[in-house]
Amino acid sequence: MKEYIVFIFFFTITMFQSQINIDYSVVSHKENYQLKINITNTSDDHYLLPFDITGFKAYYEFEYCGDFDDQDYPYKFFAPTVMLKEENTTDYLLPGSSRGHMPEGEGAEQYIKDLQAIASKQLKEIDNWKEKYHLRSYKDALKNYYITKNLLFLKPHEKYSYEIPLDLGTIARTSTSTLYDYYYLKFAKYDLSLHLCITTNAYNWLTKQQKKELRKYKLFKGVIKSNSYRFKAYE
Repeated sequence: MKEYIVFIFFFTITMFQSQINIDYSVVSHKENYQLKINITNTSDDHYLLPFDITGFKAYYEFEYCGDFDDQDYPYKFFAPTVMLKEENTTDYLLPGSSRGHMPEGEGAEQYIKDLQAIASKQLKEIDNWKEKYHLRSYKDALKNYYITKNLLFLKPHEKYSYEIPLDLGTIARTSTSTLYDYYYLKFAKYDLSLHLCITTNAYNWLTKQQKKELRKYKLFKGVIKSNSYRFKAYE
């Protein structure tokens, strides 16, 4: 799908009343679309928020502002959600889901070994994390590890920027399996934006000591919405 999607470099910036803003631009579209994403603290306060910069989420209504307590690591819970709307419509497009495809032949065995190696490394890191922070259960360690590793710290009026490829045909859910989501597009124009919803309970998985160490920062809660780009599929 990725080779058929062409972005038209026309966008509308929508202003939202939030202490944290997100905007993005398309900097390259040779193969995957390379996005430059900016997260800006527009306030006079120090803020922190969980923000996974390693990928994206597809839009599922029950996950959009879902309960982090119910989600399983290593699902990219705090990654920006891809929000797609067909031109002149109001409903967001829902994705499809796939278990992925295993390589055939000699590559299959190595592919499985690579996934197992990643999973084994993460399990070891989480075991060490559990001991280091004296966490009661493996679930506590999983949640605390993920949110702590993905905290973004922003000084007053600071902007953090990064670049990342986006393939609407393959949005990986984890780094340890072949699961991915994808969008099936018609011959139409679409508007694409990025959202991030952070609920209060997201911070419940930080320890009391961690919260004490982070007391300088305000914990961001709410929905952040980016600008919107329009593109035409299959041209």
